[in-house]
Amino acid sequence: MTESTVNSYALEMINAYDAWNIATGDGVLVGVLDTGIDNEHLDLWGQISSVYSESFVNNDEDPFYDDLGHGTAIAGVIGAANNGIGLKGIAYDATLSSLKMANNSSSSISNLASAIEGFNLAMLFGVKVINFSWGFSSYDYMLYQAILNYNKLVVCAAGNNQNDNDNHSTYPASYGLDNIISVGAVDENYNLLDSNYGENSVDIFAPGYNIFSTTLDGMYSNEVRCTSIAAAFVTGAAALIIDKYPTLSAPSIKNRIIDNATEKLSLNNKCVSNGVLNIYDSLG
Repeated sequence: MTESTVNSYALEMINAYDAWNIATGDGVLVGVLDTGIDNEHLDLWGQISSVYSESFVNNDEDPFYDDLGHGTAIAGVIGAANNGIGLKGIAYDATLSSLKMANNSSSSISNLASAIEGFNLAMLFGVKVINFSWGFSSYDYMLYQAILNYNKLVVCAAGNNQNDNDNHSTYPASYGLDNIISVGAVDENYNLLDSNYGENSVDIFAPGYNIFSTTLDGMYSNEVRCTSIAAAFVTGAAALIIDKYPTLSAPSIKNRIIDNATEKLSLNNKCVSNGVLNIYDSLG
C-alpha cells in the first residue's frame, strides 16, 4: 500500500487532487469527537495537539488511547500526514484535537454526556470544525444546545441503517441546525448500500466504503466504514475551506459544500445537494 494509491477512487470522486493546489488546511484546528486518536501512529504523529486534546470518559484521562480504533480511523482520513507513509489526509496540514467521548466500556448515556462536554470545551479551545461520526436515536435538548452554542461547523454522520432520515431521525445529524452538515455515504459506483439518506435531512454524500485509514498498533484498515468515514471526508473539506476563507461562518461553509456538490442522477431526492462532495469546486 502506497500513499499515491490509497483511496484513489475516493480522492478522484471528491476532486481532492486539484483542491490540494489551493489549500491543505494549514493552521486549522479540527476536532475529532470520538474514541481518542492514537498519536503514536506514524501517519498521525505530530498531527495532533496535546494542548487542545482532552478525555471526557470516566476513569480514562488519556485522549490518545483508542481501544476501539474508530477515532484513529476518522483522524487519518481528515489529517494523516503528507509524509509518504500509508495515506494522506484531506487536510494534511491541519492540527487535530482529540476530544475523547467514548471507549470500549462506556455506555450510550455516558457517551452523550461526554459529547456535550466535548462541544463545550471545543468552543473554549477555538476548534474551527468538529467531526462527529456518532449517532443517537433520541433527541436530547442538552446536546442540541451544546452544538448550537458551539456555533462552528459540526460534520455529522447520517447513520448506517438504510433509513430515510426525513422519517426516522438520527441525532445530532437530524437536528437541522445551520451549523450542522449531515453526511451520507456512497461506494465507488455511487451506491448507498447501508447509508441513511433524506431529501431534506441529509445534506450531501461522500465516499464511505473500501476506504483505508489509520488504525491501532500502527496499522491500516478499511474496517471503519459508511457514514463515519464519509463525514471525515467532509470535515477535511471544511478545513480546506477554512484555510482559504478563515472568516466564513459555519452556515457559509456548509452552503459552499452543498452548493458545489457533483450531482448524480442516482442521488436525486436522496439528499439536499443531490450529489457528492466536490472539494475543488467548494474552494472556488
